[in-house]
Amino acid sequence: EHSAAAARHLGRVREAIAPQHVIDDAPTEPPISFKTHEVLQRVRRGDDGIAGGLDCTDYRIMKVWFSKNDLLSESLTRVLNMIAAGDVSREGKSFLNASRGVGIPKDELGDLRPLAVGHLLLRLIGSMALKRLAPDIQKYFQPAQFGVGIPNGCELMINAIAARLKLHPG
Repeated sequence: EHSAAAARHLGRVREAIAPQHVIDDAPTEPPISFKTHEVLQRVRRGDDGIAGGLDCTDYRIMKVWFSKNDLLSESLTRVLNMIAAGDVSREGKSFLNASRGVGIPKDELGDLRPLAVGHLLLRLIGSMALKRLAPDIQKYFQPAQFGVGIPNGCELMINAIAARLKLHPG
């Protein structure tokens, strides 16, 4: 009797967590994935001056990894797709989400502005995903947010507001 009640309870919990219609409608493909040629193109455009994360991987290193479309770049693309799909162990997620702390001088008093530099692999995946999803992102945010998907959109917004305030100080 106890095991039957426990089984019924577990069935209700399972249905509450993942109802059958959600499981039936779940995509079999990852939400986003990239082809090797897309990664090669993005890495080759990477700025060599961008700081690496905790492991110090930067675009100079990644350009060596992705120097040509070969087994190494194809394997690394599969790893990037696994990360994008969240198919990473708990330890792997901890490593990828770790960041390197850097103190940037804030003023002449010696105060520091803390800056966390995240893992370049996550930044790479994020930039490729944002590029691919840019039309949908613009459509969603454009009515409410200025400068979405526009290069230097934040700077344009700040300059537009500053110019408006200068013309109409009241």
